[in-house]
Amino acid sequence: MEKYYFRLSRQSIGLIGAGVILNIICFSIATYYSIPFFLDVVGVFGVSVLMGPIAGIIVAILSNLIYGSIVYSIPAIGAAIIAGWLMYEKDRIDAFRIIGTGFLAGVASAILALPGNMIFGGGVTGNLWGDALSEMLAQHIGAKWVCCLAGGLIVN
Repeated sequence: MEKYYFRLSRQSIGLIGAGVILNIICFSIATYYSIPFFLDVVGVFGVSVLMGPIAGIIVAILSNLIYGSIVYSIPAIGAAIIAGWLMYEKDRIDAFRIIGTGFLAGVASAILALPGNMIFGGGVTGNLWGDALSEMLAQHIGAKWVCCLAGGLIVN
């Protein structure tokens, strides 16, 4: 566990700030253009890969405090832990590791966001594309949480 130890320095503060700014910019772009992905974890991923999962968790919490949605920091924290655990200080990073990490982080984020989507969002993901899939599946599947999870999986 000592490998994931986080040391506060000027560079780490600057990189955390850059991660938060990147999250805000990507979130704004995805919201404005209705992109079918949640891009508000790009900075979390980058910081987790470069500095480890603890720094990624800090970026996730700060970003979601700025968005005003602290409930949705839980999926971002899950993504930070997975990205940091699987990518930080690895000798060899290949395409399989990158795609696999993104896939696992997306699945974990969708699962961790499901309670918040069900309780606070009424069973919708908050993304146009994910909500469209949820509504389409709701016509054939009676369980609303399954539809919401599918919508979350497609955009995460």
